[in-house]
Amino acid sequence: MKGTAGSLRGAGRWRCARVSALLVAAAMLAGPAAAAPAAEVLRWKFRPGETLKFSVEQKVVMSTKGAEVERKSTRTHTLDFTWKVLSVDTSGEAEITHRIERIRLKSEEPPLATFDFDSASTAPPQPGFEGPTRELKSQVGAEFTFKMKPDGEITDIKLSEETLKHLRETAPQGAGEAITEKSIKDSLIQASPPAFPQEAVEPGKTWTARPARLPLPFAILVMDKTFTYQGSDSGSPNVRLVGIEVSAKTEPIEGADIKAAIRKQEGKGSLTLDSEAGKVTSVRMSQKFEMAITFMGQTVEQTTEMTSAMTLKP
Repeated sequence: MKGTAGSLRGAGRWRCARVSALLVAAAMLAGPAAAAPAAEVLRWKFRPGETLKFSVEQKVVMSTKGAEVERKSTRTHTLDFTWKVLSVDTSGEAEITHRIERIRLKSEEPPLATFDFDSASTAPPQPGFEGPTRELKSQVGAEFTFKMKPDGEITDIKLSEETLKHLRETAPQGAGEAITEKSIKDSLIQASPPAFPQEAVEPGKTWTARPARLPLPFAILVMDKTFTYQGSDSGSPNVRLVGIEVSAKTEPIEGADIKAAIRKQEGKGSLTLDSEAGKVTSVRMSQKFEMAITFMGQTVEQTTEMTSAMTLKP
């Protein structure tokens, strides 16, 4: 069973490190917010030429038990990115360029060496981590454009040939062929903010996001989000509060020898919207799930705790 746990960790260690910054950024903008005490139609508001600065931090703590072996890993991923509004048409639809500005990653998995990366650092790569360092550095400066309707629907995602080529060339050996424009667009759309409800919303109104489908080495992790408007912030009349509930399930991959099932889970979060500015200002999430992973008749118990926070910087 040591081989099973090791193979799972090996498959996941740099898969986690290599999670596209584009997807992380999109996934953290989990959805627009809700209304004031009076019914209100919610819309994004953009101005041509403005630049929005976001920071996202995600921490994942994973514990694995099986065959008298217990291991724990911690990964903290911090991403800074900008949205530059290129234009806004008469309907309020904006064309936006998303750019990765900085990436920080700290991965701890005893007894392995700790990987501590900052794209702003000029220090040489850590010995033994030259590949992951190259992959992460290659993502800094990556850009893609998209259009966002006033209700929050994202369309017309475009990646430059240079960005696509760079991602392929710096991918782990054998993984570059799987990186296509379609695969990236599909992933971005799945992780993008759900649209606001078309109608005016009042406290208690709920809506859902399109499920996110995240590939694991042995299954597909399907994440569902439900948003509930909770009213205005009593201390900030322009701030709208939204609660988030998250549920997850696994779907088997055909032909996979490893089976996975979620036995216990909980997930919640919050979102704030500045209704006057028409901007999501923060998204905070906390998730925990316990999974049983079975291979060749033996079972590994895996507990994953994830916390994340996205903030709009001044």
